[in-house]
Amino acid sequence: LPKGTAAPPQGSSKARAATHARRRSALSPPVAHRTPGGSPSQMAEKYLHAVSCRGDLDAVRHCLEHAHPNVDGARTRGRTALWEAAARGHAAVCAALLDAGASPDAEDWSGSSPLVVAARRGRNRAVAAFVQRGHASSTALEAASLKGHDDVVQQLLRAGALPTPTALR
Repeated sequence: LPKGTAAPPQGSSKARAATHARRRSALSPPVAHRTPGGSPSQMAEKYLHAVSCRGDLDAVRHCLEHAHPNVDGARTRGRTALWEAAARGHAAVCAALLDAGASPDAEDWSGSSPLVVAARRGRNRAVAAFVQRGHASSTALEAASLKGHDDVVQQLLRAGALPTPTALR
């Protein structure tokens, strides 16, 4: 307590609250202070992720050209901007991210890559963006086959994805 102030009565709620606050501050480590939005590169990653989810190609291009974010920076559940764009079928955004160096093999926490999630959800144009850049996999072929997306299966087979026994069922 500051000098000259009287302590609250022993059993009062103010006394208990003051004691609790002293104990909590003595036990908890000091908190490092930082800016609310994080570093500029973290903010650029968050922005890239948000505009990729929305499918805003102009904003994605602007961000890539001016902010230079880490294109493989993962956000929620280990999902990258490319993963989110592929899952939503934003083919032009997928193409821009792949051209900027985003990894088509970056998996989320469940082990799904952007190409696999696009194939599983039947996102033809997004799968085409991967195929045009030389990315096709048996895993994506199997995912599309199991979900009955025959057009995606044909696209991946033409691109050279090797069928697995599960994909041939």
